[in-house]
Formats: sequence, C-alpha cells, structure tokens
Amino acid sequence: MKTKKGHETQTRILDVATALFAEKGFLGVSLREIMTEANANFASAHYYFGSKQSLYEAAAERFFKRIGPARREALAALSHLPDDGADDMERTRRILFAYTQPHYDVARLPGGRDYLRMISRYQAEPAEVTHNFVVNTVAPTRMVFINALLPVLAPMPRPVLTHGFSLFVNAMLAAPVDASLRKFGGQKISVRYIREEMADRLATFGAAGLMSLR
Repeated sequence: MKTKKGHETQTRILDVATALFAEKGFLGVSLREIMTEANANFASAHYYFGSKQSLYEAAAERFFKRIGPARREALAALSHLPDDGADDMERTRRILFAYTQPHYDVARLPGGRDYLRMISRYQAEPAEVTHNFVVNTVAPTRMVFINALLPVLAPMPRPVLTHGFSLFVNAMLAAPVDASLRKFGGQKISVRYIREEMADRLATFGAAGLMSLR
C-alpha cells in the first residue's frame, strides 16, 4: 500500500524528471542526477520506476492520461453537434482542434509546460525509449482521429492522410517551444497564448494543409 510520503516522493521524482528531460533530453541526464535534484535516495528510482526508461515513460504517460480521454471526449462531442452546414475545411479544422486543444491545455497544470517541452523532443529521442509510449499510449487515440478524418477528406488514401496527420502532429509538438515565433515575430509564448490561441491557429493551418493533399 502506497503511503502519503511514498506518493509525495514519487510525484517529486516525476516532476524533476519531466523538467530535466525537457531541458536536456533523455540521453543528457542521468538517473542519479534526477534523484539528487529530487532529494530522493537512488534506491527509490528502482523501487518506484525500475529504470530511467521506465521513468521517462511514466513522466510522459502522467499527462497523457488526461490528454487521451479529453481528446476522445472532444471528438465524440463533435458527432452530437447539429448539422450547421459546415464545409469539409471547417469539419477538418474542428477535428484537429479536438486533438490539439487537450494537448495544449496541460500548460495550465503544475509541470505542464515542462511536459510540453519534454514531449516536443520525442522525435529526437532514441526510438527504443519512445517506442512503448508511442505505440501503446499515443497511437490508439491517433488512429481514432485518422478514422474520423477519412470520410471528411475522401477520397484521400489512408497512407496520405496518415503522413499528413503526422506532419500536423509534429507541428503541434514543436509549436510551444518555437524559438522563431519569439525571435522573428516578437510573440511571447505565454500559457494563455498556448491554451487560447495556438490550438486554434494550428487547427486552421493543419486543415488547410490536409485539404491540399486531397
């Protein structure tokens, strides 16, 4: 049975791990560094998580446990909307927004911005590190959205849509840490901007991109 102290220790380790993975990447930080920063003994890492890779997966999955269900709920809500005559572009935009908004909404949570920075690196992390998280946690929800987009974007072949959606997801992951937005646009990437504007702009941008592939 997990004690209150044990839960607090585990949470502290996850918070520190998320921040350090966000700053340095998986290969740039050691398990010992994480435990030292978390003020926890090294044995705790193995007791709670088993390995650095397992800790990485736990740090990623902690936030995705909110994101995944929220995405599915947002998509389900679209199917209950009355027919308002929206064209294919708008229907695509709404589906993409349902995928993106829950991801960005974690910016409001403690450690949420660290998570967004951490997950923005996933393409650059070793494949064996991210494989389990992507295949077992992310992919099922992604497939639900691709299946929802297929009839809207018909007759687009599934492989084309899958690739286009992957490009959209990569843009979604990178957007909260986009240095160009700050350097060239003078735009401050605040929590408010991430939650209220970025998702809407990206969904509009992504919808136009997918429509162009049809």
